[in-house]
Amino acid sequence: MKTLLKITQGMITIALILSLAFFVSCKNGDGTVKPQIIKDVKLTTSLVDGDVWLGVGATFDLGAMSFTSIKLPIIDPYDKTRVYGEINFAPTFSGNYNAIEIKVNLSDCAKIPGSSATLPNGNALPMSGLDGRVVALDIDQIHSKIYLALDHNLTLLGFAISIKEFDVVAQYVGGANIFLGFSIPGVNGSDYIKGNVGLYTSLNTSYESGLAFFVDISSVMSTDILNDIIDGVAVTEEKFLAKSAKTWSKAYKQNVTKQLGDKLPSVAKQKRFSTIVNKMMNTKQTLNFVEE
Repeated sequence: MKTLLKITQGMITIALILSLAFFVSCKNGDGTVKPQIIKDVKLTTSLVDGDVWLGVGATFDLGAMSFTSIKLPIIDPYDKTRVYGEINFAPTFSGNYNAIEIKVNLSDCAKIPGSSATLPNGNALPMSGLDGRVVALDIDQIHSKIYLALDHNLTLLGFAISIKEFDVVAQYVGGANIFLGFSIPGVNGSDYIKGNVGLYTSLNTSYESGLAFFVDISSVMSTDILNDIIDGVAVTEEKFLAKSAKTWSKAYKQNVTKQLGDKLPSVAKQKRFSTIVNKMMNTKQTLNFVEE
């Protein structure tokens, strides 16, 4: 029976509470789109004994709601003894911001068989064309997932975090997803980072509603490195240091923009999302994860 459990520098500051107000976006000076609450974004990679590790950091604003500090391992769904990284949730000392940090071994994860992964509510992920090619990893102790796709058409990392308090949203809009695409500049204003952030709800309101985001990671990886990871070949330091030669095609970038764009329900459902989520954002409370 399910019970409750109280989620390097910033990454996608998540527009994850997703009322219409949260979806208000603004234009950067360079014309890219940034959800209103995004503070900063950073993706990093490192090389350890031939394995490529991805680091993702995020700071985001959930209004009056906040997470307690918790760090959990990311484990193999087929072998619970294998750990591929960790995810860390914590409030910050700056205003109402909350922080997320993820570290994951991409080289190890690429060895896991892909699947037709779904969100915890059973709905499809908010992008198409990756059937059978998404690795879904468990976040130990809580009813949540890390998603990883290493593909020449779309290479991304994502997560979905089920939260007990969001069952209230499911009572208003059960079985619906709402996602907003974003495009923001990376380090020094280069290598734009694209992704989407969203909220998913369950039809049966049984602790299967929560927050999710997906982000393209090609900005910190060359196609040569991707090929080595997919082929199970150790990445050399020389190749890793030359990763600035991204070689991603224009067609790839156009596909990313399309795949990680807005995924919105009907206007009526958007309004119901807005009503309940705005109320939650104005209520001081600690969000609780769902324990497996």
